[in-house]
Amino acid sequence: MDCVESIALLSEYHDGALGEPSSAQVQEHLLICLECHGVFNDLEVIVTRTRVLLHGGQGITYPDEVMIWRRMNLTRQA
Repeated sequence: MDCVESIALLSEYHDGALGEPSSAQVQEHLLICLECHGVFNDLEVIVTRTRVLLHGGQGITYPDEVMIWRRMNLTRQA
C-alpha cells in the first residue's frame, strides 16, 4: 500500500469501518511511514477535539451544517 491509498482510507480505518485485509494493510503502512502516521495522529486530534466541542462545548452554538453546504455549493456555481 502506498501513501495515496493509505491517506484515502484513514478516516474509515480510524472509525473501524474497513474490512480486515484493508485495515491490516493500512496498519502496516502506518508502522513504516512516519508521514502517514503523522496524518493519522492529526486526524485523531481533530476527531477528539471535535467530540469535546460538540458534547462538552458549554453552550457553544454551532451553525446548521446543511445550510453551510448549500452556501458552499452556491459559491462554487457563481
